[in-house]
Amino acid sequence: RPEFALENYERQNLILGYYLYGAVSKVTEVFGKNVVDITWEEVKKLPKGVMELDNNLFRVYFDDKKGIVEAVEVLKKVSTPSKNKAEKPASTRRELPKIPSNKD
Repeated sequence: RPEFALENYERQNLILGYYLYGAVSKVTEVFGKNVVDITWEEVKKLPKGVMELDNNLFRVYFDDKKGIVEAVEVLKKVSTPSKNKAEKPASTRRELPKIPSNKD
């Protein structure tokens, strides 16, 4: 199914064992340009109750030798800008008035 192509998804969270990890963005200015570094850190403050996720995809990693689940990756769909909006509209040329010359 094309709507489930993995290039349309990005990792939202990662569950390893009993721990939930989330992306932490750190912005550093290097010679006047912002450089974003994303690291994955354990989430310390968890929401209370049950979380229901709509429109997410889950990848489950198994260790078949141990017979356990190693990790669960929670992926969320990323919105991609449509090509029509990104393209510039076709420009039209209009005739400019002639500049009068002194030779007339």
